[in-house]
Amino acid sequence: MDGTLDDPLWLQATPISNFLQREPYEGQAPTETTEVRILYDKHQVYFGVTCFDSDPKGLVATELRRDVSQELDDYFEIIIDSSHDRRNAYVFQVNPLGTQRDALITEEQAAESGDGDPGWDGVRVDLRGPHHEGRVDCNRGYSVFHAELYAVTKRDLGH
Repeated sequence: MDGTLDDPLWLQATPISNFLQREPYEGQAPTETTEVRILYDKHQVYFGVTCFDSDPKGLVATELRRDVSQELDDYFEIIIDSSHDRRNAYVFQVNPLGTQRDALITEEQAAESGDGDPGWDGVRVDLRGPHHEGRVDCNRGYSVFHAELYAVTKRDLGH
C-alpha cells in the first residue's frame, strides 16, 4: 500500500458506511456519509477513511498543533481497544487539515501526562494501529479487538 485510498488493496476492501448518530439525534442516520475500509497484516491494522461533506466550505478546522485536543474542530476518531477489556485503548484523531492526535486511555481515563504516543503512521487518513497487541485466537489465527469509529461535524451539533 502506498498511502492513497485508490490503491488496489483499498479498493478491494469492503467499505463500512452504515454509521448512526450519537449526537444530536442518537440512532438516526448521519447528516454526512463516511466510509471506512479496514485492512490488516501480521503486524498492523490499517484504516482507510473517506469523510464526505455536502458543504466543504462549512468544515470547522483550526487546530494545527499535533497531539492537542481537536474538540473544537470537525474530526474523525478511531478508538482501538486492542486487549478487548473495554478499559484501555488507543485513540487516533485527524481533522480536515490533517492535524493528528494520538493518545492512550488507561483504566477508562485519558492519559493525563502529555502524549502517550501509541504511534501514528497516517497519510491521507490512512491510519495504522497496534494490531499486534490484540489477543490472538489461536484456533482461528486472527486478532480480537474492539474499535469505535467517530466522525464529528460541529455544525450539526450547533457549535
